[in-house]
Amino acid sequence: MSAETMSRDDGWRFLLLGRMLERAEMTCRLLSVRFGRSHEAALSSDLHYWIAVLKSVSAFEAYLQAHRAQIEPQDVLEFLLLSREFPRSVLFALRASEAELVRVGAGTAPSRPERLLGRLRADLEFMDIHEVVENGLPPALDALQGGVLAVAEAVERHFFRANALPELHVYESA
Repeated sequence: MSAETMSRDDGWRFLLLGRMLERAEMTCRLLSVRFGRSHEAALSSDLHYWIAVLKSVSAFEAYLQAHRAQIEPQDVLEFLLLSREFPRSVLFALRASEAELVRVGAGTAPSRPERLLGRLRADLEFMDIHEVVENGLPPALDALQGGVLAVAEAVERHFFRANALPELHVYESA
């Protein structure tokens, strides 16, 4: 409903920014759950599981269009993390978030959220999925998810709590 009725102002941009950051974080979380602490078992060729993962983020048809071959876990991982065209990939979401953040801060020096997001997006964009899998996927997914959460926190602090009163810490004796 908001897509049809909301003015395309900063409120709209923050809505899109929040949606894209949440999408990136949720995709990271979904992959982290699968990979847990041991990525060797997770990279097994359990076809039904990988189909379910793709369908859970509405990616099954798009994946098949991009990868006509058999479903391979590493290809699924690369698609969900690094696709520039698929709207639910982490990279696509970070690029869209960055574009909205730049529009909100147009005409000003890059803010802390913009710098954090730019670094995170660049790190992901130039990631070699084969190296990441070889060096350990769970820590990379944790770092990526943590980076997205740090950007969201920085956006909140910069735009929504910038002029708020400092928190008062009341000491209560035992």
